[in-house]
Amino acid sequence: MTAFFCSFQRTSITAKKRAQPFDFGCRARALPTQNILSIGANLALLLRLRGRPVRAGWPRMSLTLKLDAMWWLYALLSAVFAALTAVLAKIGIRGVDSNLATAIRTVVILVLAWGIVYFQGGLAQLGQLTRANLLFLGLSGLATGLSWLCYFRALQLGTVAQVAPVDKLSVALAIGLSVVFLGEKLTWHTSLGAALIIGGTLVLIR
Repeated sequence: MTAFFCSFQRTSITAKKRAQPFDFGCRARALPTQNILSIGANLALLLRLRGRPVRAGWPRMSLTLKLDAMWWLYALLSAVFAALTAVLAKIGIRGVDSNLATAIRTVVILVLAWGIVYFQGGLAQLGQLTRANLLFLGLSGLATGLSWLCYFRALQLGTVAQVAPVDKLSVALAIGLSVVFLGEKLTWHTSLGAALIIGGTLVLIR
C-alpha cells in the first residue's frame, strides 16, 4: 500500500547556535499498511505546529510548511474521508429515512466544525465577514445541503459502486463552472482530465 508523507531535514546551525527552520520536501514512498497510522499522526502533529515556535525545553527552532505544496495532502485526505463517508452512510441508512440520516449527519458536522473554529480562535473573525461572504457562504451551504439530501437518497436506492462515481462527476462540473464564473484558465490537461472522469464514470455505471 502506498502512502504519501513529508520528510524533513534540519538545516545547519549558525555561529550563534540558532537552528534554521525546517525545510519540508514532499516525497512519495511505498509503505506497509501498519505504518500508515503512525505517518498520519506525525503529519497531524506537524500541521498543528506549523509556523509556531516549539515549546520551552525543546531546541529553539520553528517548524514551517510550504502550504503551496501541501494542497495535495488535504485533497488526498478529503478523498479518503469522502470514500469512508459513502461506505459508512450506506450502512447507516439501512431502514432509516434518508432525510433524517442527513439531518443527523449534519448535526455531527456542525458540532465538529464549530468546535474546530472555537479551539483555533476563529470566532474573533465573525465580525470581519462581509455581506458578500455571508451571501455566498449561505448559498454554498444550501447547495451542500441539497447535494447531501440527494446523495443519501441515491445511496438508499443504489449501490455505492453506482452512486459514488456519478457523484464524482462534480469534479468535471466544478472545472467547467470555475472557468465560466471564476475565470480560471482551462488547459488541455485539465480538459483531458475532466473528459477521463466523465468517461470513467460512464464505464463504472454500465
